[in-house]
Amino acid sequence: MSDLKVCRCWEKTAVTKIFLGPYRTTRDSPRTLTPDIRSPPGFRTRYTEAVICIPNPKNILINNTQDAEQAVNDYINGVKRTSATEDDTAVQLAIEIAATENPGGTDVLCFKGEDDFDKLMSTSRNERVLKWTWMAWREAVCRTMGAPYKELVEIENAAARRNGYKDIGESWREEQEIPNLKSFCRRLYKSIRPLYRVLHGITRFFLRRHYGAIVEETGPIPAHLLGNLWSQNWEPLTDLIIKNTLNLDERIRRSNWTVLHMAKRAEDFYQSLGLPPMTDAFWRESVLTREKHAHARCHGAAADMFKDGDFRLLYCSGTTKEDLYVLHHELGHIQYYMAYEDQPAIFRQANTALHETIGDSIMLGAFTPQHLHRLGLITDLELYSNGHNDVLLFKQALIKIPQIAFALVLEEYRWKYFENGLSNLNGDFWDMALELQGIVPPVYRGEDYFDAGAKFHVPDNTPYARYFLSSFLQHQVYETLCKAAVFGRRNVDEPLPGTIRMDRCDIYGSKTIGRILQEIMKPGHSKHWRVILKAATGIDDISGAALKRYYRPLYKILNKMVARYRIPIGW
Repeated sequence: MSDLKVCRCWEKTAVTKIFLGPYRTTRDSPRTLTPDIRSPPGFRTRYTEAVICIPNPKNILINNTQDAEQAVNDYINGVKRTSATEDDTAVQLAIEIAATENPGGTDVLCFKGEDDFDKLMSTSRNERVLKWTWMAWREAVCRTMGAPYKELVEIENAAARRNGYKDIGESWREEQEIPNLKSFCRRLYKSIRPLYRVLHGITRFFLRRHYGAIVEETGPIPAHLLGNLWSQNWEPLTDLIIKNTLNLDERIRRSNWTVLHMAKRAEDFYQSLGLPPMTDAFWRESVLTREKHAHARCHGAAADMFKDGDFRLLYCSGTTKEDLYVLHHELGHIQYYMAYEDQPAIFRQANTALHETIGDSIMLGAFTPQHLHRLGLITDLELYSNGHNDVLLFKQALIKIPQIAFALVLEEYRWKYFENGLSNLNGDFWDMALELQGIVPPVYRGEDYFDAGAKFHVPDNTPYARYFLSSFLQHQVYETLCKAAVFGRRNVDEPLPGTIRMDRCDIYGSKTIGRILQEIMKPGHSKHWRVILKAATGIDDISGAALKRYYRPLYKILNKMVARYRIPIGW
C-alpha cells in the first residue's frame, strides 16, 4: 500500500477466508479471543467486479487511455446533445445512464474494477472526463454498499463485545500495541502538516493554472483533479508542476522489461543485502500476471501458506514504475514470512505496521538515483544532476505525503462509524476529508452514497492504521539502514554527514543492513514490536522526525517556490 495499490498482508487467519473467524489470542490476555472478521466474498465482489459500460462505435481498447478518454468525452457530448442540458448536468446524466442501462452488443467500452478507472484518472487532463470517471466509480460501488456495510459492522461489533471490547475499532487499535492510538495518530499527522500544506498549496496553484477558476485560489482542491481515484497519490500531476520530469514508465517500456524481470530485480535487491532468494514454491505458485488468471482478484496480497517454503504473491503486475514499487514492497512481506518461519505458529506474524514497513523501507533504497542508474533507468548525467534528483524526491513526496492524510481520514472515519459517533454517514466523511486532506467532492454527495467504500480496504474490511504508521516508521528504519551503509557498522548515534542526503543514500549490497533486517523480522510476534525494534535499530517509538529529515531538501525548494509565485497556503 504501500498504497499506491496498497497490499493486504495476508496472515494465516486471512488465508482461511472465513467470515466470522478464526480468532487470535491477544498479547495482554492469552485467554481472550479477538475476532478476525473478514468481509464475505460477495461483499468484496461489489467492489472488484464493479463495471460501467458506454457505447463504443470505434471499437476502442480499454488499455488505450487516450482513446478511452476521447470515448468518454464523445459519450458525454452525445448525452448533452440528446438531452439539451448544460455540461455538468450532462455529465451526471451520462453517469446515470451508463450505470443503469447496459448498451449491450459488442460495441461497448467497459471500465471494470479500480484499475481501469484509476488509470483514466491518472492520465486524463479533461476536467469533465475526470469528473465522470470519479463519479462513475462511486456510482458503481458506493451507492449499493451502505446497507450491507452497516450489517457487517453490526456483526463485527457484536463479536467484539462478546470478547470484551467496546467495538471492533477498539480491537483493531489494540493490535498496534500503542496506547491512546487516536491521539497518537493525530500528533503524527500534526508533525508533518506543514509539509503537507505547502505541497497542497503548490499543487492547487498549478491545478488552478491548468483548470482555471474551478480550482479556488485559497480553498480546498476538487478531489477529481488530483490524479487518483482516492486523492491519495498525486504523482500523476508532476508534469503540471515541473517541466522535463523523469518518466520512468516510458523508460521501463523502452527497456522491454517483463514482469518476471522486474520481480527478479526486486529479489536481487534483497539478496544483495544477504537475505535469501524467493523459494521454488514462490516462483511456481505465485500469480504475477493476469495471463491465465482472467477472473483472479488481483489486488496485491502476499501469503504465508504455513507449509515449508510455501510463500506466494497474488498481484497482476504490469511493467510500470508503480508495479516495480509494489513488487519490492510485496517481497518485503515474503522476506518477513521466511525470516520467522521457524517460530511457533502463533508467533508467525508481526505487528502489521512493522510488517508494512520493511518493503517500503527497501523501496526507498530501490528508487534512489544510484539504484535507478544501476538498473539502467537513468543516465550518468541524470545521476549527478541535482535537478533530476530533486524531481525524483518531489515525485516521491507526491506519492507519500498525501497518503498520510488520506490514511488518517479513512481510519478515523471507520473508528467513529464503529462507535456510532457519526451524525451523517457520508457528510461526516467529506467533512473529515476537508479538515485533514483539504479536498472536496466535485459535486454534492448525499446520504444515499457511502463514499468511504470507494477504497478497497473498506469492503475488504482491512484496518488502515498500519499504513498510516508505516508512513512514518519506514523513514525511521530507512535512516537507520542508511547510517549502517554509510558508516559500515550498526548502532550509529551521530547524524549522517552533511554531504549525504537520505534520499540519495545507496543501501544496495550492504550485508550489515541484511543482519539488521533479520533481527527485526526473525522474532515475528514473539516479543513486543518496540522491544524488537529497539534491539535491532535503537528505535523505540514512531516519530515524524526522520520523515522530515528525508524531505528537508525538498521542503526548502518548495518554500522558495511559494515565495516566488506568492502561493497562498491553507484551505
